[in-house]
Amino acid sequence: TCCYEFCQSGCCGRAFVVGDRAVVARTQRRDDWLAASATTEGVGALDEATASALRRSWLRDAQMEHASIASFARFTLELLGLGAPPDLVEASQRASLDEIEHARLCFALAARFGRAPVGPAPLAVDGALRVVGLAACVAAAVREGCIGESVAALVAREQLAQASDPEVMRALARIAADEERHATLAFRFVRWGIEAGGEAVREAARRAFDEGTRVARGAKVLDEGAVDAG
Repeated sequence: TCCYEFCQSGCCGRAFVVGDRAVVARTQRRDDWLAASATTEGVGALDEATASALRRSWLRDAQMEHASIASFARFTLELLGLGAPPDLVEASQRASLDEIEHARLCFALAARFGRAPVGPAPLAVDGALRVVGLAACVAAAVREGCIGESVAALVAREQLAQASDPEVMRALARIAADEERHATLAFRFVRWGIEAGGEAVREAARRAFDEGTRVARGAKVLDEGAVDAG
């Protein structure tokens, strides 16, 4: 399973942090958030414990990917509020679209292994808009983007290296490539922020890197004991 435990939730991509916790939507039975799946081959051969564990794991990732859409929407607003250059705004908008597809891929896999459609319930966004300065935005980008999305990309690459299911491999290949690009966007923003804000912003970024890496290294990966390495 993914390892974004330092954001206190499942893992995959940029967490939607409100206050001091990562927010995700509950799930409900619906089929409009499912990416097209080419095949259900092999699913019927799984024992119930394995299928259930896979469903839970992909559903956690789906919830995080869905929440990442909101996180990037907020980031776009923050970029506009800070007077960021258009290439950063455009990249943030594109990242939101990537996260929609990630969520659809993960919900589809959860539905596939759970043998029933599933999608997101309404997402609580109360209090989500942050009125913060450049230093605070850079610190958040370090935690949520530079660290969080780099970790997500590395995890997806490792999962892809071990996976054998074609549908899982297709989803992980897309997610890994996109998360790498999203992490790059975070580093680009941090660089711009330091150039625009000077030493105070540089110090905020340094503290965020120190604290974020410390927490990430101490995170516990969720154990789905019913799922083998394949």
